[in-house]
Amino acid sequence: MEHQLTGNEEFTLHGKGAGITVLDFWRWAFSDLIDNTQRGVMAEFLVYSSLKPEYPPHANARKLAPF
Repeated sequence: MEHQLTGNEEFTLHGKGAGITVLDFWRWAFSDLIDNTQRGVMAEFLVYSSLKPEYPPHANARKLAPF
């Protein structure tokens, strides 16, 4: 992926909108910040954000946008 998703992208099924967005998925899958895995990702985001003025890429995106 060459760009970061906004969350407004809609899932499709057989070429038609499925009525759910990437943001819906993110809310469902990653909104529990108490979970140990999510806390680590959140900590990385907070530290990186304090060091860089631009929105930081996640670890999986670093190969596309090295810092």
